[in-house]
Amino acid sequence: GINETKRLLVDEITYVEINNHQLIFHTLRETSAVTGSLKSIERDLAQNGFASCNRCHLVNMRYVERVEKLSVVVAGETLSISRNRRKAFLNALNAYYGGWTE
Repeated sequence: GINETKRLLVDEITYVEINNHQLIFHTLRETSAVTGSLKSIERDLAQNGFASCNRCHLVNMRYVERVEKLSVVVAGETLSISRNRRKAFLNALNAYYGGWTE
């Protein structure tokens, strides 16, 4: 079924983007979109090493390459980090990597 497929892909998702009620899943190979809300998947993905860097993006910490003041490079793509999420995002990175330093 589709659930197995989705579960398999979680490790391959670099980040999830929400745009006009569409969830856009970016992987190393492709992007695919489904209708939905970030809230609906955020809890599930948080348990799999994802954290939001702004209100439109949920990042897979496995693919974080570097963090700058207000941006994060994820699998070669630069996403912005909103000021109000920066601390929580860095804390999540630290917890994931056990001592991330900028």
